[in-house]
Amino acid sequence: MPAKNSNAMDALQMILAKANEINTVELDIYGEKIILSYKPLGWRGINKSLSFAMEYGQDGGENNLSGKFRIDKYYIAALNEMIINPPFPLTETFWNALPREVGIQLENLIPNPFKINEETNEEIVETGKE
Repeated sequence: MPAKNSNAMDALQMILAKANEINTVELDIYGEKIILSYKPLGWRGINKSLSFAMEYGQDGGENNLSGKFRIDKYYIAALNEMIINPPFPLTETFWNALPREVGIQLENLIPNPFKINEETNEEIVETGKE
């Protein structure tokens, strides 16, 4: 049996500790302060949310496949993945009724799907550049 690499074991412990990290945020909903617990979205969670947000179809002919990214679906999928023991039901009715002011507060918790590194703003894809 090969010897265990202590650096790899340390890295694994850090990964598992980060996966169990729980953060809280105070939301202001019409003057009421609501504490929300959430887990930061990891690699798999981002990919699941991106997959949920993609729509595919035919564009102009049977051999032309097109894809469309829906940011609204990404946000909902990400928040459903992140929020722990929500103080309200995370239903389609709730998301449709969510006031813009609250949505903006929640958006700040979600990683940008087009950035590799939030700190350096390095882009995964070039957006709006020709």
